[in-house]
Amino acid sequence: MDNVIYYFSGTGNSLKVAKDMAEKLGSTELISISKAINQEMYGAFETAGIVFPVHSKGVPMMVVKFIKKLKSFKVAYYYAVATHGGNLGGALEQTSKLFEKRGMKLAAGFAVHMPSIYITFNEEEQNKLFQACDQRVDRIIQTIKNKKAQVIEKNGFLNNLWIGIQYKMFLWLIYKRDKSFWVNEKCNQCGICAKICPAENIELKDGRPIWKHNCSHCYACLQWCPMQALQYGKTTGLKRYTNPFISLKEMLQSSRN
Repeated sequence: MDNVIYYFSGTGNSLKVAKDMAEKLGSTELISISKAINQEMYGAFETAGIVFPVHSKGVPMMVVKFIKKLKSFKVAYYYAVATHGGNLGGALEQTSKLFEKRGMKLAAGFAVHMPSIYITFNEEEQNKLFQACDQRVDRIIQTIKNKKAQVIEKNGFLNNLWIGIQYKMFLWLIYKRDKSFWVNEKCNQCGICAKICPAENIELKDGRPIWKHNCSHCYACLQWCPMQALQYGKTTGLKRYTNPFISLKEMLQSSRN
């Protein structure tokens, strides 16, 4: 393979983008970050990309840990793609700095707007986003094929300060947040929540999920529960959303299990 794309995905949005990119790039290996993070990584590639969703205006913790492990690669061109439903925040700038600390250069960073679990879109609005996403991916592929360098957009000082505070609060609370997950009487003990969790944070006790306080905050367990039995807080408060172009089977294959 000439190219490699690593991806992290909870709803399937980032997996959809990564799949489309791999197909259009050609000769591309597609690898789940949740599987790769505990493996030795090596190889030589023309291009290497990381595709991930924005979490609280920053990079998901599992992706941060993955980047910090990158080392034994010979790559001509590194890039990152951040999918986001709301504000992109400082995700790409943060990624660039993480690469710099590893002695590597992030040649380009791209943002792709997708439906969000926090924002209610109707079907027409979602379709418009998916069409725009396809066009965006086409432009991204051309940039990558030509190995064009692209300046990573930076936020102003005050924006960075606020984004930094919000992201640090997110990290401080992230591992505790799974205390708010619970299941109602609809649970059929299928175990999909445990199988799909990229952090291996869920185990089953008497057929029902128990969270182990190592949450990646991707909400895959809640979104992909076939019975909608998983809840968060007193009421879920989140629209259940999964990317319509990605199957449960594909998501399960992406998990560590």
